[in-house]
Amino acid sequence: MVIEYLTWALSSLLTCFAAVQVLLVVLALAKRNGKQEARPGRLHRFAVVISARNEQKVIGSLLDSLNGQNYPKELCDIVVVADNCTDFTAAIAQSAGAKVYARHDTDRVGKGYALGWLVNVAAPDILKKYDAIAVFDADNVAEENFLREMSAALHQNPVAMGYRDAKNPRESWVSACAALFFWTFSRFVCAPRAKLGMSVMVGGTGYAFRTSVIKDGWHTRTMLEDIEFSLQMIAKQEKIGFAPKCVFYDEQPVHLRMALRQRCRWSVGTYQNLGVTAPLLFEKGWRRDWRARLDAASFLFIVPIAALNMACLALSLCQALVYGADAWGLAIQALRPLALGWGVMLGQGLLTSLAERKQVLPRHLLAYPLYMALAGLVALPAMFMPNLAWHPIRRESKLQTVKEPSGL
Repeated sequence: MVIEYLTWALSSLLTCFAAVQVLLVVLALAKRNGKQEARPGRLHRFAVVISARNEQKVIGSLLDSLNGQNYPKELCDIVVVADNCTDFTAAIAQSAGAKVYARHDTDRVGKGYALGWLVNVAAPDILKKYDAIAVFDADNVAEENFLREMSAALHQNPVAMGYRDAKNPRESWVSACAALFFWTFSRFVCAPRAKLGMSVMVGGTGYAFRTSVIKDGWHTRTMLEDIEFSLQMIAKQEKIGFAPKCVFYDEQPVHLRMALRQRCRWSVGTYQNLGVTAPLLFEKGWRRDWRARLDAASFLFIVPIAALNMACLALSLCQALVYGADAWGLAIQALRPLALGWGVMLGQGLLTSLAERKQVLPRHLLAYPLYMALAGLVALPAMFMPNLAWHPIRRESKLQTVKEPSGL
């Protein structure tokens, strides 16, 4: 009986969260577009920061795309943090004209620590020398107008998130589902909030911010530094905008094991932020922008709620198997939200593929609910891994090529 009530409560919370998302989409569709503001003439001076650890296979493509930007060369410097690298990453970056800072710290690993070391220790003058910092992962590729569009976006908001597309959406069913997830996030989470004047959350890579918002340095401590940074900005009442014209491509995991490991890391980072950063949202002054803070907090609480809900559903099914016919009513009741969730995920994937004009194979679309269910299941054991060590995701895409520097 306790499991039944708990399942009902958790499912109700998930339903409320989904209802809010639908309401935001409807309100955004109903809202008329305002007058387009004139583009500001002044361009920002960018430091494009890349934190890379043994990324010789992919960093060359990103550097080529950044060097080929439709943006004045004198207003853009590429900065690479070669984070505990043992391959040609630093040499490739130097040969492409990037400023390279070699970091060696095997105790504090991850992009958050690398960014903090760069801004606070290795190059503190970066906050005075540049107007803005753009953050990329080594496996990204940016469209040629990314910086120009991002410069315009930063005149509207102090922080802006670009549009995350996929480099390899058809390489496997896993990469297809991962791509579909990010397309859905942009279309039905970021875009409606931006149209309604709300903040979005930055997503790890492909975002930029004015250096003035971190004038006291970069300070993140969790495995999910992007969410931590987002919560810090929202707590400071710094709005995070969505810049759909700032398109970049990200390589998605090809194998399920790789994707689940990545999802587990994200879940651990979310739980870390619940204790470390979420309290900032409820400090004094929260009543002035409580809607933005509550919306930001929902991104954190949805993960444990979904994980616990999956666990309760699984326990209900196990109970039915153990006690037989007497408990099958409970099993049917447990299967209903699963079936509903499966249908919602399937419909969401279909709507996204149509709205974003992405050609998603039918078998990949059918696999999308399974992918999302597995992502929810991974969040459950992540609750008991508070000190999970960070490990880089191996880049195994067939699209990769090793570009070794000449003379080595």
